[in-house]
Amino acid sequence: MAQTETHNHLQDDLFIEPEKDRLGYAPFAKHLADSICKMTVTEGFVIAVYGSWGSGKSTLLNFVVHYLKQKPDEEQPIIVPFSAWLFTGNQDITRRFFDQLHSVLTSVMYVPKGLRERIAGFAKVISEIPLPYAQAGKAVATLFNDQQKEASELKEEVENTVVQQQRRIVVAIDDIDRLPTEDIKQLFRIFKAIPNFTNVVYLLVFDKEVVNKALSDTQEKSPEAYLEKSIQVAFELPNPDKTSLRRLLFEKLDSILIGTPNDEDDLNSSQPCDETSPSAEEPELQQVADLKEADVENPSTPLAEVFEQTYWSNVYFQGIDHFITNLRDIVHLTDTLTMTYPVVKGEVNPIDFIALESLRVFYPMVYDIIRKNKNYFVGKIDSSLDALKNFHNSWLAQLQDKDKQPVKNLLKIIFPKLQAVWGKRCYDEQQELKWRSQQRVCCSEIFPIYFRLTLSEDDLSNTQIQAILASACDPKLFGKKLIELSEQIRPDSTTQVRAFLEKLEDSTLNEIPTDCIASIVQALFDVGEELLRSDDEPHTTMFDFGNEIRIHRIILRLLCRLDEAARFEVLKTSMAQGKALSIITKELENLNEQQEEYSSDIFNLEDEELISAQHLKELEEIVAKRKQAQNAECSEKASPSASDSD
Repeated sequence: MAQTETHNHLQDDLFIEPEKDRLGYAPFAKHLADSICKMTVTEGFVIAVYGSWGSGKSTLLNFVVHYLKQKPDEEQPIIVPFSAWLFTGNQDITRRFFDQLHSVLTSVMYVPKGLRERIAGFAKVISEIPLPYAQAGKAVATLFNDQQKEASELKEEVENTVVQQQRRIVVAIDDIDRLPTEDIKQLFRIFKAIPNFTNVVYLLVFDKEVVNKALSDTQEKSPEAYLEKSIQVAFELPNPDKTSLRRLLFEKLDSILIGTPNDEDDLNSSQPCDETSPSAEEPELQQVADLKEADVENPSTPLAEVFEQTYWSNVYFQGIDHFITNLRDIVHLTDTLTMTYPVVKGEVNPIDFIALESLRVFYPMVYDIIRKNKNYFVGKIDSSLDALKNFHNSWLAQLQDKDKQPVKNLLKIIFPKLQAVWGKRCYDEQQELKWRSQQRVCCSEIFPIYFRLTLSEDDLSNTQIQAILASACDPKLFGKKLIELSEQIRPDSTTQVRAFLEKLEDSTLNEIPTDCIASIVQALFDVGEELLRSDDEPHTTMFDFGNEIRIHRIILRLLCRLDEAARFEVLKTSMAQGKALSIITKELENLNEQQEEYSSDIFNLEDEELISAQHLKELEEIVAKRKQAQNAECSEKASPSASDSD
């Protein structure tokens, strides 16, 4: 409901007064209003304007109504507005239509007593007429047997009322294409059943394709044929051109940013436009040109200080422009910004914020990837460039082909780190200082501000898991990722590393390349103790288990994908080099238990044993030497030095 109210507010603000026309519809609307008032109508007349979703049908209708209301009193018709979608659902739309007609008529003229009740009866009869009315034949005659006289008298009474007032009635009906199929059929029953009300003009705007689909089961040869019999004159509304859409969007962005408290002074204090301002050949940028840079020494102009015209043009034309295809796109984006910008004003770069909110609106998957994977977008490249490329190319491949390049271009601009991924450029620290002063999203400490109005999620997304697994062949980097997850606390007080380990075993282990198995095992033997320290204590129930069990099961599942000789080599290297000796020792104990008959086939091994007796003996020797070395080191640290004994 809030979303609908916001849309209505924007339409009232931008799309009703022809003086604010940015789509070129006002001249046609004026001529259409003139024709409606001057044409001779001996009986009802139906006019339709067809337009696709977001083409501006409602705007055109608003303009026509505006011009009708500007007519002199002797010419001005009675206007009956009917937004069809407001009356859908449990309410009978036919009854609501006649209620609306009655309500408007009674507000401007005398209506005989009891007419409202009789209109309700007439509405009931009309609502039961099958489609198409023109071919209903005997069905209609039968339907009217008991009520024919009453309905006929009622129609005559309404007709006389309309004729007596000698004013044209214009019924303006919007949003037909937003109705359920049955409600669309109900409305067309009205148009077919009462077209001969003298001096009544219906003006309908709708998406023809949607209505055709709803009328596809009529008795006519085709929905088009049915519409031709129902509608006397129809017009096709073209989609707005890009230049008009840009101008409209820029004006609305201007009002959102400058209309925000503390930002109005930014415009007032800005300098006159210089030679770098948009030229006459770029009218679509003219509305934003008013957001000029102010005197940087004036601390009261934060918006003007961080707004750069050239940067905005790059961000817009390289990315955002791709997603602005119709009026609804503008409404959707500006609705979102109207709500989200005030809570971050003065703390973010407005251009970066508009770019990210555009992704939130038009490509939420990409928005979530950015929000959940900060280190892949901001900061220095402190890990393998190949792993970074694998991550970004992985999620980019999931996008539709038509969207890949615009999204890629946009992110390369607002996140310079990605220029090293999808290009060859790098940035220096001096540039980073400038971006920080401009409150850019690519600065690590400013990044979280951009996502204030975002609910945190408990679960790890598949994209996040794939991003972590992209580093699986680098044991140090993979281990680092596991530690980072162990430090992230979920709303239920557990750690993200627990969720990751469980998801890894549940569904992802088989997708890991075989040549990465050794790296993962080594990483677990390196950081396993740190993962145990972050384990959720105490366990919620006696049946719950800790990360030690999770690590063990993952190692076993991975080793089962190798032959026995390869398993031994992986364990030999990892146990000899791993830092988590307690995890290594425990795993050796588990391997000994695997020799027992009851557990030998736990993972459906083709071999009778996970590790042969000979190989197990060698592993025991490796671990024994490591424990001896550790004990000796501990003893040396514990014993007093020679100087202390003196």
